[in-house]
Amino acid sequence: MKYRDQFLPIISIFLVLLLAVVLRLYRLDLSPKGALIDEAHFGYLAKSLLLTGKDEHGVSWPLVFKGFGDQKLPGYAYLLIPFVAVFDLSVMTIRLPSVVVGSLSVVLIYILARQIGFRHWTAWIGALLMAVSPWPFFLSRIGFESNLALFFWILGLIGLVSVLKASTEKSARKKTQLQEWLLAIAAGVAFAATWYCYIAYRPVSVGVLVLVTAVSVIRQRQLLKKLAVVWLSFLIFVAPFFLPSVREANTARLEQVGLFSDSHDA
Repeated sequence: MKYRDQFLPIISIFLVLLLAVVLRLYRLDLSPKGALIDEAHFGYLAKSLLLTGKDEHGVSWPLVFKGFGDQKLPGYAYLLIPFVAVFDLSVMTIRLPSVVVGSLSVVLIYILARQIGFRHWTAWIGALLMAVSPWPFFLSRIGFESNLALFFWILGLIGLVSVLKASTEKSARKKTQLQEWLLAIAAGVAFAATWYCYIAYRPVSVGVLVLVTAVSVIRQRQLLKKLAVVWLSFLIFVAPFFLPSVREANTARLEQVGLFSDSHDA
């Protein structure tokens, strides 16, 4: 009975992970057919960086890639490099990183649900829904940076919830203090990583940290030290985006489309 209780959660979540991988790999190179524009650009960037260390404009290892009418963040392009090195450049290779992080996100949803306090089978259902739902399934079959950002955002939530739980447990031992600090750093780094992947996650990540900090100021001030570490690690890792050479990329999307900046071009 104990043996079953120990291994049943592992086996059940492995089966969901296997389902997610199979669904995302099936006919990956044919559906959608052909590389989309952004996928082709990421593939070119990864191949160019692998061979020359420069992008198409001759810039060495840039933080922001200047495209044609947009500014691409570096997360997916750099993640793609080892895949191109091993499997060479193809439509399937471009999409493989998205398959990997999309499948792992299924496991992360399970871990997040367990951290929040849900029981195994409830968390398992959440992972199953993540594996088969159209939205994450679609994102995981295309080489888009938004899927990578989602992975890091869920990872940040796991770290943040873990920090909050550990800091409020009265029975926490001294030997776990280092683990709490490391969790706080990891949470900040994970939220910062979303800034390197997809711009839409920037206000979301900051908003989550602001909300949790505000609630802590009002109700649980003992959490503020750990949250300060989360904020510090977050700010350190996003600081490069405020350098003068790349600062304009932070507002490029807002200047293209917005209440007062949309040119209404077809």
